[in-house]
Amino acid sequence: MGRDMHRRREFLGTLAVAGSVSIAGCSLTQDTFDRSASAAGVGLGALGETGFEHRENQEQLFQRSVTAFGQSRDLRLTNWLVTYGKGAGEFGPDGAQFQVFSTPSVTVAGSELNPFDEFGDGQLLGEATQGGDAELEEDSTRTVEVLGNNVTFTEYESRRQIGGESVAAYIHIGRFSNDGDLLTVIGTHPEVLDESENIYDLAAAVEHPFEFEE
Repeated sequence: MGRDMHRRREFLGTLAVAGSVSIAGCSLTQDTFDRSASAAGVGLGALGETGFEHRENQEQLFQRSVTAFGQSRDLRLTNWLVTYGKGAGEFGPDGAQFQVFSTPSVTVAGSELNPFDEFGDGQLLGEATQGGDAELEEDSTRTVEVLGNNVTFTEYESRRQIGGESVAAYIHIGRFSNDGDLLTVIGTHPEVLDESENIYDLAAAVEHPFEFEE
Protein backbone atom coordinates (compact mmCIF):
# COMPACT_ATOMS: atom_id res chain seq x y z
CA MET A 1 0.00 0.00 0.00
CA GLY A 2 1.26 3.50 -0.82
CA ARG A 3 1.92 6.30 1.61
CA ASP A 4 -1.16 7.38 3.57
CA MET A 5 -1.00 11.17 3.42
CA HIS A 6 -3.77 13.49 4.53
CA ARG A 7 -3.64 17.11 3.37
CA ARG A 8 -6.04 20.01 3.72
CA ARG A 9 -6.70 22.80 1.22
CA GLU A 10 -8.87 25.90 1.37
CA PHE A 11 -10.76 27.75 -1.36
CA LEU A 12 -12.39 31.17 -1.02
CA GLY A 13 -15.06 32.94 -3.05
CA THR A 14 -18.29 34.93 -2.86
CA LEU A 15 -21.86 34.16 -3.84
CA ALA A 16 -25.07 36.19 -3.44
CA VAL A 17 -28.41 34.41 -3.02
CA ALA A 18 -31.58 36.50 -3.25
CA GLY A 19 -35.14 35.75 -2.20
CA SER A 20 -36.46 33.24 0.30
CA VAL A 21 -33.62 30.86 1.03
CA SER A 22 -33.44 27.68 3.07
CA ILE A 23 -30.78 25.05 3.48
CA ALA A 24 -31.99 21.72 4.85
CA GLY A 25 -31.07 21.35 8.50
CA CYS A 26 -29.78 24.92 8.83
CA SER A 27 -31.25 28.17 10.08
CA LEU A 28 -30.43 31.52 8.53
CA THR A 29 -29.66 32.76 12.05
CA GLN A 30 -26.48 30.67 11.93
CA ASP A 31 -23.26 32.44 11.03
CA THR A 32 -21.99 29.50 8.98
CA PHE A 33 -23.64 26.79 6.89
CA ASP A 34 -21.42 23.69 6.98
CA ARG A 35 -21.68 20.69 4.69
CA SER A 36 -19.24 17.79 4.64
CA ALA A 37 -18.88 15.13 1.97
CA SER A 38 -18.06 11.51 2.67
CA ALA A 39 -14.85 10.27 1.10
CA ALA A 40 -15.06 7.75 -1.76
CA GLY A 41 -12.38 5.23 -2.61
CA VAL A 42 -11.45 1.75 -3.78
CA GLY A 43 -10.76 -1.38 -1.74
CA LEU A 44 -7.55 -3.40 -1.69
CA GLY A 45 -9.01 -6.19 -3.83
CA ALA A 46 -9.62 -3.99 -6.87
CA LEU A 47 -6.30 -2.22 -6.37
CA GLY A 48 -4.43 -5.53 -6.36
CA GLU A 49 -6.10 -6.62 -9.60
CA THR A 50 -5.17 -3.41 -11.43
CA GLY A 51 -1.73 -2.70 -9.99
CA PHE A 52 -2.69 0.68 -8.51
CA GLU A 53 -1.68 1.72 -4.98
CA HIS A 54 -3.14 4.21 -2.53
CA ARG A 55 -1.26 7.51 -2.43
CA GLU A 56 -3.10 10.06 -0.29
CA ASN A 57 -6.36 11.35 1.14
CA GLN A 58 -6.76 15.10 0.75
CA GLU A 59 -9.38 17.03 2.70
CA GLN A 60 -10.35 20.29 1.01
CA LEU A 61 -12.23 23.21 2.56
CA PHE A 62 -14.12 25.31 0.01
CA GLN A 63 -15.65 28.51 1.43
CA ARG A 64 -17.99 31.10 -0.08
CA SER A 65 -19.96 34.01 1.33
CA VAL A 66 -23.75 33.71 0.97
CA THR A 67 -25.95 36.82 1.22
CA ALA A 68 -29.59 36.16 2.13
CA PHE A 69 -32.21 38.58 3.52
CA GLY A 70 -29.55 41.29 3.47
CA GLN A 71 -27.25 39.34 5.78
CA SER A 72 -24.00 37.60 4.93
CA ARG A 73 -23.36 34.00 5.94
CA ASP A 74 -20.51 31.64 5.12
CA LEU A 75 -21.03 28.46 3.12
CA ARG A 76 -18.34 25.93 3.99
CA LEU A 77 -17.95 22.73 1.98
CA THR A 78 -15.61 19.98 3.13
CA ASN A 79 -14.57 17.97 0.07
CA TRP A 80 -12.36 14.90 -0.34
CA LEU A 81 -9.89 13.88 -3.03
CA VAL A 82 -8.56 10.32 -2.74
CA THR A 83 -5.65 9.47 -5.05
CA TYR A 84 -4.18 6.19 -6.32
CA GLY A 85 -1.12 5.77 -8.53
CA LYS A 86 0.64 3.17 -10.67
CA GLY A 87 4.21 3.09 -11.86
CA ALA A 88 4.76 3.45 -15.58
CA GLY A 89 8.42 3.04 -16.50
CA GLU A 90 9.96 6.32 -17.61
CA PHE A 91 6.87 8.20 -16.38
CA GLY A 92 7.64 7.45 -12.74
CA PRO A 93 5.70 5.88 -9.84
CA ASP A 94 2.54 7.83 -10.67
CA GLY A 95 2.60 7.57 -14.43
CA ALA A 96 -1.06 6.56 -14.22
CA GLN A 97 -3.46 8.00 -11.65
CA PHE A 98 -6.97 7.24 -10.44
CA GLN A 99 -8.75 9.81 -8.27
CA VAL A 100 -12.16 10.13 -6.65
CA PHE A 101 -13.41 13.61 -5.71
CA SER A 102 -16.48 14.04 -3.49
CA THR A 103 -18.25 17.27 -2.57
CA PRO A 104 -21.52 17.70 -0.64
CA SER A 105 -24.75 18.39 -2.48
CA VAL A 106 -26.25 21.66 -1.17
CA THR A 107 -29.76 22.72 -2.20
CA VAL A 108 -31.04 26.28 -1.66
CA ALA A 109 -34.65 27.13 -2.51
CA GLY A 110 -34.80 24.04 -4.71
CA SER A 111 -31.62 24.90 -6.62
CA GLU A 112 -28.21 23.24 -6.38
CA LEU A 113 -25.79 25.68 -4.72
CA ASN A 114 -22.54 23.75 -4.91
CA PRO A 115 -20.46 25.47 -7.63
CA PHE A 116 -18.65 22.25 -8.51
CA ASP A 117 -21.92 21.01 -10.03
CA GLU A 118 -21.78 23.92 -12.50
CA PHE A 119 -18.10 23.60 -13.45
CA GLY A 120 -17.18 22.13 -16.80
CA ASP A 121 -14.94 19.06 -16.70
CA GLY A 122 -11.79 21.10 -17.37
CA GLN A 123 -12.44 23.59 -14.58
CA LEU A 124 -13.51 20.91 -12.12
CA LEU A 125 -10.38 18.90 -12.89
CA GLY A 126 -8.22 21.94 -12.20
CA GLU A 127 -9.99 22.91 -8.97
CA ALA A 128 -10.03 19.39 -7.54
CA THR A 129 -6.49 18.33 -8.42
CA GLN A 130 -4.58 21.65 -8.26
CA GLY A 131 -3.56 21.15 -11.87
CA GLY A 132 -5.04 24.36 -13.24
CA ASP A 133 -7.91 24.44 -15.73
CA ALA A 134 -7.23 21.78 -18.34
CA GLU A 135 -7.71 22.11 -22.08
CA LEU A 136 -9.63 18.98 -22.99
CA GLU A 137 -10.48 17.59 -26.42
CA GLU A 138 -13.27 15.01 -26.30
CA ASP A 139 -12.34 11.68 -27.85
CA SER A 140 -15.02 9.14 -26.88
CA THR A 141 -17.54 8.15 -24.20
CA ARG A 142 -18.28 4.96 -22.29
CA THR A 143 -20.91 3.94 -19.77
CA VAL A 144 -19.82 2.22 -16.55
CA GLU A 145 -22.02 1.07 -13.68
CA VAL A 146 -20.81 2.72 -10.48
CA LEU A 147 -22.68 2.24 -7.20
CA GLY A 148 -25.81 1.25 -9.14
CA ASN A 149 -25.61 4.32 -11.41
CA ASN A 150 -25.01 4.15 -15.16
CA VAL A 151 -22.26 6.75 -15.35
CA THR A 152 -21.10 8.23 -18.65
CA PHE A 153 -17.32 8.62 -18.75
CA THR A 154 -15.86 11.00 -21.28
CA GLU A 155 -12.36 10.27 -22.52
CA TYR A 156 -10.40 13.41 -23.35
CA GLU A 157 -7.10 14.04 -25.08
CA SER A 158 -4.95 16.57 -23.26
CA ARG A 159 -1.46 17.33 -22.04
CA ARG A 160 -0.56 16.75 -18.40
CA GLN A 161 2.50 16.97 -16.19
CA ILE A 162 3.51 13.34 -15.68
CA GLY A 163 6.90 12.39 -14.28
CA GLY A 164 7.95 16.03 -14.41
CA GLU A 165 7.27 16.36 -18.13
CA SER A 166 4.36 17.66 -20.21
CA VAL A 167 3.13 14.64 -22.16
CA ALA A 168 0.17 13.73 -24.34
CA ALA A 169 -2.36 12.02 -22.09
CA TYR A 170 -5.84 10.59 -21.91
CA ILE A 171 -8.14 11.73 -19.11
CA HIS A 172 -11.31 9.82 -18.23
CA ILE A 173 -13.96 11.75 -16.26
CA GLY A 174 -17.30 10.52 -14.92
CA ARG A 175 -19.69 12.49 -12.67
CA PHE A 176 -22.73 11.40 -10.67
CA SER A 177 -24.59 11.81 -7.37
CA ASN A 178 -24.67 9.29 -4.54
CA ASP A 179 -25.88 9.40 -0.94
CA GLY A 180 -26.11 13.20 -0.79
CA ASP A 181 -22.74 13.89 -2.42
CA LEU A 182 -21.57 14.82 -5.90
CA LEU A 183 -18.82 12.44 -7.03
CA THR A 184 -16.27 12.80 -9.83
CA VAL A 185 -14.08 9.89 -10.91
CA ILE A 186 -10.87 10.85 -12.75
CA GLY A 187 -8.40 8.55 -14.47
CA THR A 188 -5.21 9.79 -16.18
CA HIS A 189 -2.52 8.01 -18.18
CA PRO A 190 -0.04 8.81 -20.98
CA GLU A 191 -1.31 8.11 -24.49
CA VAL A 192 1.49 5.59 -24.99
CA LEU A 193 0.41 3.62 -21.91
CA ASP A 194 -3.19 2.36 -22.13
CA GLU A 195 -4.60 2.01 -18.61
CA SER A 196 -8.21 2.68 -19.64
CA GLU A 197 -9.53 -0.82 -18.81
CA ASN A 198 -7.93 -0.74 -15.36
CA ILE A 199 -9.36 2.73 -14.76
CA TYR A 200 -12.87 1.58 -15.67
CA ASP A 201 -12.46 -1.52 -13.46
CA LEU A 202 -11.48 0.75 -10.56
CA ALA A 203 -14.44 3.03 -11.28
CA ALA A 204 -16.82 0.08 -11.10
CA ALA A 205 -15.32 -0.80 -7.69
CA VAL A 206 -15.71 2.66 -6.10
CA GLU A 207 -17.19 2.61 -2.59
CA HIS A 208 -19.00 5.56 -1.00
CA PRO A 209 -18.90 6.26 1.87
CA PHE A 210 -15.42 4.75 2.10
CA GLU A 211 -13.57 3.72 5.24
CA PHE A 212 -9.82 4.30 5.01
CA GLU A 213 -7.58 1.36 5.80
CA GLU A 214 -5.44 1.78 8.91
